[in-house]
Amino acid sequence: MTFEEQVNEVLEWIKGAPVNAQKKFKETPENDLIGFHHTIGTQIRNNLKLWEVPWTPKLVNGVDCSEDHPDAISARIIKDVWDKMQTMKTQSTLKESHHPIQPLYLDSAGVLRFKENRIVRHLLDVATAHHICDMNKLACMDFDKEERQQFAQLIGYSLSGYGELRSYVTDKAYNTAFAMYELDTNEKDARIAYLENELENLRSALKEPMATLFGVHPDDLNGNDE
Repeated sequence: MTFEEQVNEVLEWIKGAPVNAQKKFKETPENDLIGFHHTIGTQIRNNLKLWEVPWTPKLVNGVDCSEDHPDAISARIIKDVWDKMQTMKTQSTLKESHHPIQPLYLDSAGVLRFKENRIVRHLLDVATAHHICDMNKLACMDFDKEERQQFAQLIGYSLSGYGELRSYVTDKAYNTAFAMYELDTNEKDARIAYLENELENLRSALKEPMATLFGVHPDDLNGNDE
């Protein structure tokens, strides 16, 4: 088994551990990883049979400081697993984050429109005028949906036009933006309102089939609603 395979093996052990144990490992400062020497380290040295692999001792004041000593190898494995966990944590955070939604306003023609960022608008206009880049070229570039959603907002799309960008504007993005305006609230509360509405729609859609499934009248499924 290569060192990288050993690291991946131990990573699977950690991922299979209770959530609180995973949390403790991930949140341990790098300088305190030595604290796992007699726990995870022992499992690594024993289960990966590191003691069975010959190595050449390097004694310093009577202490074997060889990089090939099982203690040293297990320490490096723990450090590499910890590094991978930090990367996974960062990627998870990035995945859960999203670009902020621009506020909506009624323009002079009474059209509901996103507040444009004049710097972004200027840069696009200059790039287009000098044939450096334009909307068609941007459409062919590798940007994710949320980046395209926010760009459309930043250049001042109308809400109706925004809703027609079906290749990357989702119902959630559209309705959250509208809810921010209609409810005069912040993005977080608008997202909550959207999800609550979706949940209510789901409950309504399931009411008849669930009543049929359980052989009861739909009104009997109201629970505590009444």
